[in-house]
Amino acid sequence: MAHYDDIILPLGMSLGSSIGPMTSTQQLITTSGKRKTNKRWTEHLQKFDVGFNVKSSSDIFVIIDIFQAVDGPFGSFLARAWNDWNTTAGLMEPGDETFITNLDEPLINTVTGLNLGDGTTTTFKMVREYTGNSATALHQRDITKPQNGSVVVALDASAQVEGVDYTINYATGVVTFIIVAPGGVAVPTFGASFYVPVGFVDDEILSSIDFNNNEVSVILQMVRL
Repeated sequence: MAHYDDIILPLGMSLGSSIGPMTSTQQLITTSGKRKTNKRWTEHLQKFDVGFNVKSSSDIFVIIDIFQAVDGPFGSFLARAWNDWNTTAGLMEPGDETFITNLDEPLINTVTGLNLGDGTTTTFKMVREYTGNSATALHQRDITKPQNGSVVVALDASAQVEGVDYTINYATGVVTFIIVAPGGVAVPTFGASFYVPVGFVDDEILSSIDFNNNEVSVILQMVRL
């Protein structure tokens, strides 16, 4: 599968669309009535129905242009999931990126898997934590497609400077500290807005254009790269 980080679904097309997380779970009800479950996926995916916001003939052309460019479901590109697109605690309206701080979420050590330095490792991955109001994180999601220019990083609550203290791989979401590896008690954190990689679900796009009431069905699904 080919992926294109330079192709981004226009924000206005994803805003207001039907978006939601999805997982794959096997469920079994025993003879005693107890429910047993098996989680098939470690990471949740997102599903989009963006047809609602594709109204004008020019909108339809944009969708068809992307479909043709990525070869339909064969390729993937980027989109914003407006229900969960930044590291704030639920501030998801357009413009809420102003509330992002460098203390929002943890950076995870790529060797130890902990939100701590070890004095040796310089690479840390971005994650978003979900608690469900629990005292601890119950689910971690890797953030692999941060928006260029949106990332802010701190080390022990001290602001770091991109290009001076660290670099970012915007294709993977990995932060590399330049000057020195964070020490064994140092806590790295970050904030950012981000995209998700998506692909077309169907092998065809059927649209109706009458210049008064255009219609098109477009289903996108988050993909793993």
